[in-house]
Amino acid sequence: MTTFTVTVSHKETKTVNGTEGVVVRAYWAYVGTVGEGEEARSESFGGSTDFTFNPAAPFTPLDELTDEQVASWILGSWTVIQRESYEQFINYRLGV
Repeated sequence: MTTFTVTVSHKETKTVNGTEGVVVRAYWAYVGTVGEGEEARSESFGGSTDFTFNPAAPFTPLDELTDEQVASWILGSWTVIQRESYEQFINYRLGV
């Protein structure tokens, strides 16, 4: 069974409506891993996701924002079909 995770490699920020450090784009890798320990093998698929600032939503300052939070935004932006196609591609590359 393949375990999938999103890793965030870079966050682009800008000032939006006077709010500094707004993440407007994140670059990521969707990594699939099979096996454990020395037997583990991984493959990945990379991309970027754009975000729109919502001034009415709670805002987390950039220095407090974690990659896990951004990864959850990325996953939340994908459709079921996108996620399944990424996973199929990674599994194909892994030979599973």
